[in-house]
Amino acid sequence: MTALLTSKIGDRAKVTVCTNECHQMGIQLLAPDVNSSGVEFQPDGNSIRFGLAAIKDLGEKAARAILEVRHRLGRFDNLRQFSTEIDSRLLNKRAMESLVRVGALDSLG
Repeated sequence: MTALLTSKIGDRAKVTVCTNECHQMGIQLLAPDVNSSGVEFQPDGNSIRFGLAAIKDLGEKAARAILEVRHRLGRFDNLRQFSTEIDSRLLNKRAMESLVRVGALDSLG
């Protein structure tokens, strides 16, 4: 299912259909998280972690920038560190709002 979700990442309606199928199959979908998610959907134990590129208004370039900084730092500790380390041209207001809305920044405290 992870590969199927990733292949549909550009089509929100098809991602929704696939996520509904996951629920019917008993596969738990974990919320996106700037400290845990990859660019694409990825397995996380018996669950599937939502990919950052699938977040509306974020985009693949911003998702890749987040992963590059996370790889360098190891983990984001707080919102201030996150917002200063990521290039503001890639992470604009709309993208930040989307990250907040889907809970991707919840691990920052």
